[in-house]
Amino acid sequence: MERLGFDELCKPEGDLYGQGIECSASEAVEIWLHGEYIKQEPFNQTKGYIVFYHFEACIEFILQHSLKILSVTGSLGAVNILTEQTEYKLRKIAPNDYEKVYHFVLLYDNEFVPKLSWRGRKLAEMCLDGLNSGKWAGYAYFDNEDKIISYLDYKIRIDTDIELGVALTHEDYRKKGLVSSLIWFFRLIFPTLGFYAGTYEENEPMKNTFAKTGFEPREFWNEEMNVKTNKIRERIVLQDSESIENNQYKLTNSVYYYSQSILKESPKRTNEVI
Repeated sequence: MERLGFDELCKPEGDLYGQGIECSASEAVEIWLHGEYIKQEPFNQTKGYIVFYHFEACIEFILQHSLKILSVTGSLGAVNILTEQTEYKLRKIAPNDYEKVYHFVLLYDNEFVPKLSWRGRKLAEMCLDGLNSGKWAGYAYFDNEDKIISYLDYKIRIDTDIELGVALTHEDYRKKGLVSSLIWFFRLIFPTLGFYAGTYEENEPMKNTFAKTGFEPREFWNEEMNVKTNKIRERIVLQDSESIENNQYKLTNSVYYYSQSILKESPKRTNEVI
């Protein structure tokens, strides 16, 4: 019987990339971390970027230097991360931070539009319960007095996607891209998973943040309208004790978004920063 040569074995017909079962031509992912500070000592020998081959190592570096992530672009086998330094501290929320989170979210309670499913509970209370139960985890940027200035939490859903929860920045630190940075950071923590998120329809800043960080509308089938839409009418705009007791609500829509794995966002490999 004629023996197949290496080329024939590894490149069966129709397999242009040598991804045959017998011998896979796999490579390690390259994670390119860019930033002006990297052009300074002691990193300047890298000519403006550092290459990692494991997301854990890259994440540790970002945490060590409390970087802000400006953008992440994914491609087959490569991920480009554009960052800049901040004077803030980035770290995971620890149990002794839970009360800080509660009071931080409570401070901006009037900015959130509740869902009917909240059943009158405040978001700060649900956030604290989620952290205490271990179902939710969060990261935040802290100022030099260890006060939270930007916060984001997440949970792992039973469908294996990551769901983003409370996203909030102190009013004195808004329009600095801190929530966007936290979203990018989570996408690096879970680079192979999709992300699910939502807000109320009138929240233009958050909708713009989702668009900036690679999210697209997550559509559902609306039986009544016979169309696909990412809107669900479930938010209470105006509530008072009398209307709630009489089950009379003025409602607005939730809008939902989804992003796929950052490793699937581009069909070809490139080291160019976009």
